[in-house]
Amino acid sequence: MAVPTDRTPATPEPVVLYPQWFGTASVATPPRGDDAAVMVLAPPGSFGAGRPGAGETSAVQLFACGGGGTTSCAVRSVPPPSALNLTTSPSDAMTAVWWASGVAVSADDGRTFGVPPALPGEGTVQSVTANAGQVWATKGTVSMVRLFSAGPGRAWTDETGADPQLAHAFRLVAIPGGPVLVFLFGRGLRCTTDGGSTWHDRCP
Repeated sequence: MAVPTDRTPATPEPVVLYPQWFGTASVATPPRGDDAAVMVLAPPGSFGAGRPGAGETSAVQLFACGGGGTTSCAVRSVPPPSALNLTTSPSDAMTAVWWASGVAVSADDGRTFGVPPALPGEGTVQSVTANAGQVWATKGTVSMVRLFSAGPGRAWTDETGADPQLAHAFRLVAIPGGPVLVFLFGRGLRCTTDGGSTWHDRCP
C-alpha cells in the first residue's frame, strides 16, 4: 500500500481529525496557559473530514486545536512514531506520549519530545500522567505493577517502594496544583502532594 502524501496544514484552519486507517486519536486538554484548547495525537491515516483534497497524514502527529466555536487545528510536532496515547499536565507545560514499551516526555507543551531510558522491568506501560514537572508511569504484568516518575532529562525513579499499596496501581490521574492520584486494583487509591515522598489514602 502506498504511503499517502502528507499535506497536513501548517497553519490553523477548520478541520476535524478522523482516523482513517487504524486506531483512534488520543485527546488531552492542556493547561489554560497554553494557546490550545485541546491537543490531539492523531495516528497515520488521519485526515480532515470534509476536506478530501487535503490528503492524509503519513506519520503520527500532534495537533494543537483552538476553540471559539470551530475546531482549528495546526501541527505542533511529530512525536516518536510508536506513540499511541497522549497526556498533558493540568498544572504546567509537561506533556507525554506513550506506547506499550515506552514513554516520550515534553517540557514545552508538546513542541519537542525527548525519550528517557526505557522503563525497567517486565510487562507493558499501562498508564501515564504528567504534573508539576514530573511524568508518572505504571508498568507491569497482571501480578505485579511498578510506579515510576521522571522529569525532563532525568532517568526513571522507581516509586513503588515508598508505599506497598502502589504495587496494585492501575490508573494515574493528575490534579491541578501538583497532586497525583493512583487508583488501585480493588484497594481504593493513594495520593501524593509532594512528588512521591509521602502517600495518603486521600488528597488533602
